[in-house]
Amino acid sequence: MMCKICRWLMLPLLLLSLAACSGDDYLNAIPSESKALMSIDASRLMEENGADGKADVLRKVLGIDNVADCGIDFSAKVFLFESPEGDLGLCAKMSSASDLQGCLERLAVKGRCEPLTERDDCHFTTLSGSWLLGYNDDVLMVIGPVVGEAKARKRQQLARYLNAGEEEGMKTSPLFQRLDTIQAPMALVARAEALPDLLVAPFTLGLPSDADPSQVMIEARMVSSDGWLRIEGNTSSLNPRVDEALREANQVFRPITDAYMSTASPDMLGCLLVNVDGGQFLPLLQANKALRALMVGVNTVIDIDNIIRGVDGDMLLAFTGFSGDSPRVAMGAKLSQSDWLADVDYWMRSCPPGMTITRWGNDAYRIHGADMEFYFGVGDGLRFYAGSDSVEAKSMLSTSTRPLDDKARSELMGKRMVLAANLRQWSAHQPEVSTVVECLKPLFGELEVIIFCLR
Repeated sequence: MMCKICRWLMLPLLLLSLAACSGDDYLNAIPSESKALMSIDASRLMEENGADGKADVLRKVLGIDNVADCGIDFSAKVFLFESPEGDLGLCAKMSSASDLQGCLERLAVKGRCEPLTERDDCHFTTLSGSWLLGYNDDVLMVIGPVVGEAKARKRQQLARYLNAGEEEGMKTSPLFQRLDTIQAPMALVARAEALPDLLVAPFTLGLPSDADPSQVMIEARMVSSDGWLRIEGNTSSLNPRVDEALREANQVFRPITDAYMSTASPDMLGCLLVNVDGGQFLPLLQANKALRALMVGVNTVIDIDNIIRGVDGDMLLAFTGFSGDSPRVAMGAKLSQSDWLADVDYWMRSCPPGMTITRWGNDAYRIHGADMEFYFGVGDGLRFYAGSDSVEAKSMLSTSTRPLDDKARSELMGKRMVLAANLRQWSAHQPEVSTVVECLKPLFGELEVIIFCLR
């Protein structure tokens, strides 16, 4: 799930590792129909992280010590984008094409990029085997990853981007206009379709059934600190009806309290934290295919909808690890009532063939079948708990062996929704994530967790 986001974060690293047109004309190179756009204010990041930090990036990644000779204008913002075709791209303003040429020629001698070629007054090379770099006197662009026979076609496309006029560029697009209002060193505006389904699912809660995810925009600022990358924002739409539906849905989410802060852990594969009235939240959940799919198997045996109706307070949906290729899920929630317990005897009698429900303890039950194992119950204080095994289920009632620290709790308290993902856990299951995380170390240090917050 994290691969696309990680690859996005890898692009500024490629740019920094290399480290004039008038005003912001260099932005014309970004295609106007791009699905996502991210800005990086390199000057502000240098002020916060120090010039030495950037030089360290250059030394570790490509061995460039003199930032001033890269030919890139770091006083102008750097932009990342996802093109209409789904390519990931980077756009930066040039300060000296000759300086960049010299830098790339030295890299080519070291085998870190291919020798430069020229087409339509633009120069091209390939970085890291799959990232196409092109530049002219005004703008530098990187797109990829590109492999095999697609390189020649993508090189032609990159040439068109570099020579594009204002009518073809991003400056007049809704995404850029929204991005321009976010005051942060790193900011992001993306259509929902640009992000992985499970990742974007919580942010599209409330989307009308006849609406398209491309109509939803996520606007966020990004902050990196102590191994955590926090992306904080909200959702909106240019379609008034969709925008109103999203705003109404966001009102269902109440400020998160500390009820499950000690249960959630950065060691989890991921987690979703909300504070809701279950009766108001259920219609949003039922209409969201990605989140609904997590419960579809259990809902054939018990009435999980009725359980969720009884929620009134904080809810934690925890992804505790992998079972094969699928994540294991545990859930904890504060209930206002547990009247549904009276229905358990009926659920026992009406189980589908091959499935059974047995008592596991006081107000606790086990679902067992050929391809399903699920535990659920109600603990003291009307706290619902459930999980794929007994240990993970009961963990929703206790303090984690490694809970969120005080700083993380203070930053997350009061947010309306939090979605977190542990990069180390994903890396262990998906080697391609591990490779990207290693590449991100010079820029962010030991990056452990990515957090998405709904303000």
